[in-house]
Amino acid sequence: MGVSQQFIEASGAVKDCTCSRCNTKRFKHAPLRQESKSESVGLRTILHEALDITGTGGERNDSYDHPHPNFSKIAAVWTTLLSAKLREGAQITPEEVANLMIGMKLVRQAHKHKRDNLVDIAGYARCIERLDEWGVGGLGSITEVDKNGKPI
Repeated sequence: MGVSQQFIEASGAVKDCTCSRCNTKRFKHAPLRQESKSESVGLRTILHEALDITGTGGERNDSYDHPHPNFSKIAAVWTTLLSAKLREGAQITPEEVANLMIGMKLVRQAHKHKRDNLVDIAGYARCIERLDEWGVGGLGSITEVDKNGKPI
């Protein structure tokens, strides 16, 4: 059973989060934070949107497959394209693909703020975590968090 998080609405009232992810130990919101204006009118946060897009059965997963096979194919193409610049035998990894895509989105965001850049940055970070589902790359096996949101 997960830990339900509470939020402080703009009015000052405390409410329980209704996010489905609060009902698992893997995803945890910061407790008792001020609800943003977008949340108070029912809009999804950037993190919620990224999780929805990148999760199993999410839009990106359906369109492009799990991050590991998808990023492995991208890594193979990039390794070939950059072979003259890479040291002999070096190969770009799926995790490096995600990191480079985050870098691209940071450059775009620095040029002009766009919500999509921030959603994609969070989404690529989530993909790095999902690489661990295949036993490679990622952040290690983070399956539970303590009351402070730290991995157990």
